This record gives sequence, structure tokens and C-alpha cells, in this order.
Amino acid sequence: MKNAYLVRPDVPEDWVDATVTDSETSVCLLTPVGPHDMLEVRDGIYRQGKGEPYHQHDIGTEIFYLAEGRVEATIRGKTCTVNAGDMVFIPQGVPHGLRFPDRQTTWRVFLQGMNVYRRRIARNTIAAHYPQLMDDPEFSAMFARENGSFPREPAVARPARPGELPELRTPDFGWSEFELPGALLRQVVGRWETGGLYEVWRVQARRGLSVRWDDPHPDWELYQVTRGRVRFEVLGEAFEATDGQLVRIPPYTAHALRVLSDEAVVHDMGCPIRLLSLLEDRLSLAQHRPQVLQDPQARRAFLRKHRCFVTDWRMD
Repeated sequence: MKNAYLVRPDVPEDWVDATVTDSETSVCLLTPVGPHDMLEVRDGIYRQGKGEPYHQHDIGTEIFYLAEGRVEATIRGKTCTVNAGDMVFIPQGVPHGLRFPDRQTTWRVFLQGMNVYRRRIARNTIAAHYPQLMDDPEFSAMFARENGSFPREPAVARPARPGELPELRTPDFGWSEFELPGALLRQVVGRWETGGLYEVWRVQARRGLSVRWDDPHPDWELYQVTRGRVRFEVLGEAFEATDGQLVRIPPYTAHALRVLSDEAVVHDMGCPIRLLSLLEDRLSLAQHRPQVLQDPQARRAFLRKHRCFVTDWRMD
């Protein structure tokens, strides 16, 4: 049964829509929300040998996630292989192109500031009413420019040396790493990379970890469970999320999660909390002013300063 908060990418009932071309089936899983067009999610199901030509975007950011298989990526004139579990972060203005050598590849993209959903609606309208324009290079170039996409000539690329492409984020990558009760947190995307809008964190959690957000707050939240089983409770409604499934929580919506499997990996894909600052300052307080963390009111004020509305974090 369809759930208002859970998205199962392998269940067409949960899709917003799908557009089929000769190279891919583009599935909209979540439409953008908020004034910055945040947390849009799409799956591109590509046919073997197809891809995306070399281009760049004048607006927004993209985060690609590969659940299985491999992708050949060209970024800033350098090529690399993206393997299962890898992420690729593409900020505004970074040229990139993709090729999908396997029989069928699902390439998930998390978008901010681009509103591909609106662009697909416009494209479908053009195809339905002005089909002749779809083969007009001048019109196609204009359409791409109006939607923030700047086409490039095919790259004369060379293989990237190890560590040469910071846009590639492997599962063990982390700008920073922190241990909390029941979990290891790695920062995958920094706030400084997104114009201050959001961060991305990989949480490797153990069975028995539970986290609660009981205070209403104005932020959208988006989680991707990439391994294991996690029980969510949203406004009293309980459900489980597992490998590859998405959970998006609207503003002012109390919720909680609990890890059910021995280990789970959850990505916070649009973290509104200034989490790096919070975790660094927490270490400083623990060393220099531990009374702040021991006093409930002072601790609450500290969390709110960093836009954190977590009301309970515990490991059973």
C-alpha cells in the first residue's frame, strides 16, 4: 500500500511519473519542495551503451548515487569509473558526462535548484503539440539554455589518477568523521559546497539505535536507507524502510526512527542541521564547558543554535 512518507523505487505505484526516451526511462520519485527547489529525486534507468553528453549546469547541484553496476563518468575532462555504493557530487558549473556500459543501469540523482520535474512537463508539452521542434537543433539549444543546461563539445578526456576527482565520493569518503552512541557519521557533502543550503551525511548505525524529532520544526528531511532495515514512525504511523528506499518528512511533522537490523546505512540527503558545526562544538563543550551539555535547557539552546531539532538519541 502506498505510504505518504515512504518511496519504494521498484514499485511503480510510488512513482510520480515516468518519461521514456530512446536512451532511458526517467522516473520521478519525488518532486522539488521549498523556495530552493530542494530534495527532488529521479531514477534514470539507462539502456546499455547510452548516456548523457558532456555538459554543465548554470544553476543548482546534483548528487548521483549508484546502487549497483558501474558508470563511466567524465568530469572536468577526466574519466573515472563509478562503482556500486559510490556517490558523485556535481556543483554548479562543473562539466560532466556519463556513459552506461552495463545492460541496464539505474542511476539515482538528488537535485537542488534545478526543478527537472517542471522541465520534463515542458518537454512533454512540446513533444505533444510541437513535435517538429524536438528535432530542431536551434530550439533544443535554446530549451537547454532556458533550463540552466549548457551543452559542451565532447571532452578529450584522460583517465583520472587516484584521488584526482574530489567530486567522486566512495563509501569510505568523509570530509569529517564522528562517533556517536550506536553510529558512525561521515560527512559526504559539505555545507560550503552547496551555498550554505544543506549537508549530506552517511550514518552507519547499529541495531538498537533510536532517534526522535518530537518538536515541530520548519525543515523538510530526506533519508535514503542504503542497507539494512529501519523502522520509522511519523505522526504515530509506523512503517519500515529497507535497501534503496526513501523517506521524506514534511515540515512540522514529528517523527522517529529505530534501527532493526544488526547494521544499517542511512544517508541524510538534505541535512538542514549545521551538523558539522554542531559536532565540532559539542566536542569543544565536552572538554571546556561540560556543564552546558549536562543542563537540559542549555543543551536544548545549543542544539537549536545549530538548527537541530533532535529531542532524543539513544542506544539500547
